[in-house]
Amino acid sequence: MATRTRTSRTNNTDNTEKETPMTEAATVETPTETAPTEAKPEPKSPMTPYQATKRVNQALKEAGVDREVRSPMLYIYAGKGAFEIHPAEKVTKAGKKHTVHEIDEESFVKWMNEYVRGAVQRASGETKAEDKVDAQGGQVETETAKSAEAE
Repeated sequence: MATRTRTSRTNNTDNTEKETPMTEAATVETPTETAPTEAKPEPKSPMTPYQATKRVNQALKEAGVDREVRSPMLYIYAGKGAFEIHPAEKVTKAGKKHTVHEIDEESFVKWMNEYVRGAVQRASGETKAEDKVDAQGGQVETETAKSAEAE
């Protein structure tokens, strides 16, 4: 508890204000303790497609792929059913509650592993080489069939 001395303002004949101490010292209590407040709920942040983007980008980086996925792409993949999402409640540090899309961990990890594996294959050129072989094989068969029909 802190104390303060009060002063009073008086007018003198020059019509200027002057502060003079009061004859009695008044004690004013200053609260030093804060009033108890309501407990805020524990912050809870389910994994959303935005947060999952960071995991996918980290996995791509660790796999040696120089490519980044943007957050809207994961919302599109989720909407198309590549992995499961469901509504969940997010609680902020301030205690506000919001409804968000939470990703199902199991289906997301499965999709992410397939996505990273495909990205590595595309980056190394394996998929393109297979496509060329299939395309050439198809042309060879077509040319052989045409020559057989001509005879």
